[in-house]
Amino acid sequence: MANSKSKKKIIILSIIGAVVIVLTLLVILGSKKEPVFPVQTEKVVRRTITQTVTATGKIYPEVQVVISPEVSGRGSFY
Repeated sequence: MANSKSKKKIIILSIIGAVVIVLTLLVILGSKKEPVFPVQTEKVVRRTITQTVTATGKIYPEVQVVISPEVSGRGSFY
C-alpha cells in the first residue's frame, strides 16, 4: 500500500511539474519582444553648437494657454 501511494505522489508531482514547465515556456515564447535598434554613442566633449535657420512665416506655439478671470467685474483700487 505504501508503494502505491508513493507512485501516485510521483505521478501527480510529475504532472504538476510538466504543467509548470509548459506554462513557463508559453509565457517566455509567447511574449512579444520589442525590436532592438542600433545606437551610436560618443564620448562627452564640450563643443559650441551653431545652427542658422532661415524661414518666412509666423511662429506658433505648440500649446497656447489662455488666462481669463473666473469672475468678471470691476476691481476696487484705492
